[in-house]
Amino acid sequence: MQKTFHLCVSFWLLMSTLMISCGVSGGNSRDAEGLILTLNSPNPTLRDSARQHLNDYLFLKKDLPVLYEALERTYPDDSVQVFNTRHRLLMILEDVNDSQTPAFIKKLYPTLAAYPWLQGEALQVLVHISTPNSLDVLGQLLVDQRGEVPTDVHLLFKPLYQYPRHVGALFPEVLTLLRKREYAYPVLETLFAGLEAGVVEKESMKDSLILIREVYRAQKRRKDHLHAGSRSYQTAFSLMESSMRCLVYFADQTVGEQVLDLALADEDAEMQLAAVNAALAVDTSRLSGALTTLAEDFRYRTRLFQLLEAHDALSLFPKAYYSQQAFAESDLAVWLHDPDHRGQFPKKIECLGAYPVEVTGESDSSRVYLFKFSFGRKWLVGLSGPQPSDTLAVTAAGYLTRSRYQSVQSKSEVEHLAELLEVED
Repeated sequence: MQKTFHLCVSFWLLMSTLMISCGVSGGNSRDAEGLILTLNSPNPTLRDSARQHLNDYLFLKKDLPVLYEALERTYPDDSVQVFNTRHRLLMILEDVNDSQTPAFIKKLYPTLAAYPWLQGEALQVLVHISTPNSLDVLGQLLVDQRGEVPTDVHLLFKPLYQYPRHVGALFPEVLTLLRKREYAYPVLETLFAGLEAGVVEKESMKDSLILIREVYRAQKRRKDHLHAGSRSYQTAFSLMESSMRCLVYFADQTVGEQVLDLALADEDAEMQLAAVNAALAVDTSRLSGALTTLAEDFRYRTRLFQLLEAHDALSLFPKAYYSQQAFAESDLAVWLHDPDHRGQFPKKIECLGAYPVEVTGESDSSRVYLFKFSFGRKWLVGLSGPQPSDTLAVTAAGYLTRSRYQSVQSKSEVEHLAELLEVED
């Protein structure tokens, strides 16, 4: 009997190989059943050959009952974490599925508890289907407290926040995952994408906002005790930014108002910029203090200008710092901070003077600004510009901005200017 089985399976594999090599795709139920049957062959060579054929075989929707039945079986390679038999079968469901597939995955999921990598792939199927029904099932499985969520399943959220059409079905229930640090960022990014797309019901979120606020507060406490350049610092910053961006959409609620005000007043200018960027899309009523703080700092003045310009909100830029000299100063500081140049901001910078220059395409003379700056005790010279001939207009980044890091005392200002205008950046 076993010999007869081997002969039948071997003949089926030979015929399938010939069909595939000739470009024939056998999508009928009998062929699919034959291939699935071979996956359980007692002969390891035949099993491996059949598993490889899964990549080439053209399954159709009418083959779904056969695929479902196959996925409910166990296989010798279930304990192999990459591309085992059921992994390959689940990958087929990403492309071949119907309205009943989410229900099948919901039924299958708990039976895979011993193989979290298979549970992860099962959830990936729901993400690929990406219908309200499949995402509803995804949300139910993700927040099911009867067992641990599979390792690295948080990575599944990425396609959700990239294509957020149906993520509203996940909230607010999925916010319970915020208690797990590895899930916090993708969950918050998914929520933000849903809020931005208008698919999350804000009214249903009111009782869950405290969970998001606690993420912000916990990560701020953590960030304040970390080195600014460390990976842990960047992780804490990202979580603060994500939670703040979500809560900005609830600035009319006490919880959202509190976090926005905290972010705008943060001692880290990067967090202030992130808060301004988030608030510009939703609520600008609390920005004046942060805008003034950022505009008066030559390290961030240009970035604030570019941020407001991108939001078509330059009218909000503090007028006290809206001048050609102020932007020329900031432009040189940003140039020096570039890793291709000095890689750090100067501690001090002072204007030495403005000089007219002829610029192609300009009927009138434009201006460049000569500055002295210092990283410590020594004063060096730099050039910034050109700024437009119209003194009411400004440029945030001039193509003549540069420095040769020469000492102020090494020559006259006019000689410094002449050399800097000649040097290639």
